[in-house]
Order: sequence, then C-alpha cells, then structure tokens
Amino acid sequence: MAVNTAGDPESRDSCVERSDAREMREAETENAAEGEDTEARRLPTPAHAPATNERRSTSRVGSERPAAGSPEERDGENGAGEEREEEGEEEDEEEDWEDVEEGESDDHLSFQEPRERTPEEQKEEDSGPWVGCPHYRRKCKVVAPCCDEVFWCRHCHNEVKSDGERDYRKAHELDRTAVSEIVCALCETKQPVSNKCIQCDTTFASYFCDICKFWDDEGLKKEVYHCDDCGLCRTGGRENYFHCQVCGSCYSTQIRNSHKCVEKAMHQPCPICCENMFTSVRQVHVLNCGHTLHADCLQQLNSECLGLQALRCPLCCKSLGDYARIWERLDEEVARTPLPEELRRKATAICNDCGTRSEVDYHIVGLKCRNCGGYNTREMNA
Repeated sequence: MAVNTAGDPESRDSCVERSDAREMREAETENAAEGEDTEARRLPTPAHAPATNERRSTSRVGSERPAAGSPEERDGENGAGEEREEEGEEEDEEEDWEDVEEGESDDHLSFQEPRERTPEEQKEEDSGPWVGCPHYRRKCKVVAPCCDEVFWCRHCHNEVKSDGERDYRKAHELDRTAVSEIVCALCETKQPVSNKCIQCDTTFASYFCDICKFWDDEGLKKEVYHCDDCGLCRTGGRENYFHCQVCGSCYSTQIRNSHKCVEKAMHQPCPICCENMFTSVRQVHVLNCGHTLHADCLQQLNSECLGLQALRCPLCCKSLGDYARIWERLDEEVARTPLPEELRRKATAICNDCGTRSEVDYHIVGLKCRNCGGYNTREMNA
C-alpha cells in the first residue's frame, strides 16, 4: 500500500530540519576554511625561506592532508626534499662563484707548456738516477792503496782518513795516481783501472782520465780537460785557460797580460784556511799583488776584518784593488777633523803599495803617502 507523504506535515518538517542541518554544516566548513586561510596569511614568513616554499604552503591551505604513511605523503616529502637539495646546490654554486669573484686566485689550475730540455739535461736524464758521491757522479769506486779501503773518490777518502782522523799519526791523504784497482758500483766486481766494467760491461763515466785515475759523468758539462803541465785535470774548458810557468798553474786567459807572476803562487796553502790551493776544488782568486787565496775566503776577509785591514792582502799587505775613491773620502774626513795642538806632530810612514818612506803629518784617520796618495801605510817607530 503506497503512502503519500507529500501532504504530511510531520514529514515536511523532518525534511526541512535535514536541509537546515546540511546548510549549517556547509557554512561551518566554509567558516573554518576562511579562518585557516586568514591565520595562514597572518603567519610571518621567515626571511631565509625561498619564495617557492611560500607558494607551495599557501596552495595547500584548505585542502585535506594525505594520511600519514600514504603514497601521496611519501611522494610529497620526496619531492620537497629534492627541491630543497636543488636549492641548496644552487646556493653553493652561487657562493663558489662569489668566492672567485672576490679575488681568490686560481693560478694553481693554470697549465704551462713544458720547457724544452737542453742537450746536457737530456743526456743527464737519459743516464739514469744519480750514482756516486757528493763530489762526482760515477759508477765505480776506487781502492785506496794506502789503506786498502774502498771509497767513491779521493775527497771521500781524505774526509775520513785525513780531516776526520783523530790520531795525527794515522792521518794521510790519497795519491790519485797510485790507484790501480776499482770496484764496479753495480755488480761490485773488483778489477783493474778502466772505464768499462769487465763483468757487466757498464761504462763508469762519460769522462775518464787514465793519468789522474779520474771519472766524472758530468765531465762534458763541466768542460774537464787534462793539463800536462799541472799534471792533473782542470774544469772550465782548455780554450779558456793558459798555464803560467812561473806561477805553476792554469790561470784564466782574461789575466794573461795583467797578472803579476809570483813563483809557485798556486802551490802555497791558502792564507785564510790553510788548504792546498793547487789541488783544491774551490774557486781561487788571484790578487793584484800576485798572491792567491780562495774566493770565499776573500769574501770572509772583507766582511769580518775592520778598517783598512779588510782591503789588504793577508800576506804582503798590498791593496786588494784600486781604492782611489776611498782615499778621496779619507782626504775629506781629515780636512773636517782638525787635531788639537797637543796631538799635532810629524810621523814617518811607509807605504805598503809603493814602498815609499816619507815624513807626513800625523792624523788619527790615517797617514797619507806622499808618493801615491794612498792611506795603505804603516807608521815607523810608533
């Protein structure tokens, strides 16, 4: 049986009540959404937050948040993390470029073309690693006939057996010409003197002198040559030196016509360090007076001695060079420094340069030679 409820008042009231309840719920939902939107607009945005995050947060206002652990939430978190990583990489790249623009140099990243090696450097590289002692590069050792011990060279022997020997009765030096046996540094075969190993066929050095028993793999670079008059090998090139028969040694061709000959000048010990200059490997300087001494000893003399003593030869007291300008300055100093009456007197001076003896006016600055005008003098009967 069909029931007509259209005209039933109770039925109409219930429909009206349900419609009113639905409208109230919709109004409450809209009010809540408007309140959240207003609250979101009121919240301050952090200064460091990027604009993309702000837009993303406002777009989600009023929408339902996915359930925790749902695929949508995980995808959203992954997407946000990737965006944050991309933004962090962009910020790092900007900071790196700012560092370069602020003046940090990247010169260490520049590449330069390799320099072309000289023939000597190429030959040295091709010859392999360094074999030898601090004095010479060679692939053999000498057997000292005096003590029957093995050393790289005579200098190594003398450092131990002469300079380093505490007992002066045992101290001795090696005679290079007396060496008759050597030892190969590669195969350690003991053999007679030669430039090639009889066991491994190794060439000991590029330069070899059978007279001096001398090996040097850098001999060509040093321009080593053997002087028959000296009886030993010299460095520097034969065309750049001549042998002075009076001085008894090889001198530079630059002083061939200007040096003063002193008999056996190079066969004397250095007046400063007392080392034999004839066989020394250190550079020797020839003074104007003809005497010789090591170049580094001369530099030490000039730096450590006081007054005019630094300008004199330690052997004959003659001037080491031309000091005309220094004598002029001393003249000016004497003129500016008059002595009191009680110090004025006459003095007899002998010039160390020209040998003239003269009577001059005494002065505390120095005694001027009447002949050459220099102050390299000494007072007699002082």
